[in-house]
Amino acid sequence: MEIKRMNESSPTVSSCTPEHVAEYREKGFTLIRGLYDPSELAPLRAYMEEMAQEGAHYDDWPSHCLYVADPKQVQGPTDNPVVGSLQNPSTVNDLFAKVCDDPKMINAMAALLGGGVTKYADQTIMKLKRTSGPKDGGCSFYHQDAYYWRNIPPLAGANCWVPMDDVGKDNIALAVMPETQKGAKLQDHETYYDEIGWRSTGAESNSSRFRIPADQVDFSQEVLCPMAPGDALFFTNYTWHRSEPNRSGENRYAYAIAYQLADAS
Repeated sequence: MEIKRMNESSPTVSSCTPEHVAEYREKGFTLIRGLYDPSELAPLRAYMEEMAQEGAHYDDWPSHCLYVADPKQVQGPTDNPVVGSLQNPSTVNDLFAKVCDDPKMINAMAALLGGGVTKYADQTIMKLKRTSGPKDGGCSFYHQDAYYWRNIPPLAGANCWVPMDDVGKDNIALAVMPETQKGAKLQDHETYYDEIGWRSTGAESNSSRFRIPADQVDFSQEVLCPMAPGDALFFTNYTWHRSEPNRSGENRYAYAIAYQLADAS
């Protein structure tokens, strides 16, 4: 099957335009090229790489922010568990807050949502080469964030995914399903567990996740989104999306940021 791809030769754009807003509202997603300069993201990537390679910074984080690999499955370079994600890191570390709370991000979110916004959540994506198994390689399956975030009113929330590396097929890129936000319909999801188990720090069992059953997905309609560091893919909390596995042979990192309308209730 040939995967549709977003245009990789688009001119560099660094702000949210009326065309982006129209595309977001019609298709449920839009890609802003070059929202951040790669140099703005370099400190974040370096920080995450140190955490992955050396186990550094682990003790700087409260336990509720750490999402770690099952130690029975994955052994890291130190006695600390291998970190796969930092939850709400902008509330703890200014490196993350500088990116998450940047006026460029806030202005884009406000334009797409059509009003004043407030931050809802943020998290890192750390897809490490040593956790890329032969089956799913750390991929995620089609889902709607609204299935997890049911306290946000329909279409009052927007999500953004910012890669720290060049991403594409087999290299952690997101794929989205156009127009699945229409009608704000929450699709039935099934429970599954990642090939490599992940859990909150201190939890005794691995965390379950949710996905739309594959037999309900028409993969011929999906759009794969190759991106460069600093590009920003925005999508609604009802838009179906998934991630490619990491088969690059290198660690790959991204930052996910969610905002909602300030008066959403």
